[in-house]
Amino acid sequence: MKNHIWHIVAALIVGVWGLTFISTKVLIESGMSPQEIFFARFLIAYVGIWFISPRKLFAYDWKDELLLLASGVTGGSGFFLAQNVAIKITLVSNVSFIVCTAPLLTTILALLIYKKEKATRWLVGGSLIALLGVA
Repeated sequence: MKNHIWHIVAALIVGVWGLTFISTKVLIESGMSPQEIFFARFLIAYVGIWFISPRKLFAYDWKDELLLLASGVTGGSGFFLAQNVAIKITLVSNVSFIVCTAPLLTTILALLIYKKEKATRWLVGGSLIALLGVA
């Protein structure tokens, strides 16, 4: 029974993550810009981390904290801003489909670019299951 709880947690996370696409579309249609939505989501996540882990997480001083803050803003901003702008332009289902295919495309590119990577039957099987999930 202990291991089943993590499957439930994973399903809840997937559900919440999927709802963010719809929530973003609703916010855009209500007048918020993709940039405002990104900034609000970032602030909520940053404050949420403080409640989950009020002690040191990875930062050992304020310099590290500011470096992690800058990394989070710059690393996440490209993806989420592009996603929010895409949701503004097209249907949520189109954007979610593209986002869901990203791991499959990454796998294909890794196999093409890195000669050390081999397509094992577990990798192919997992990729096919992921493709079914996207469908």
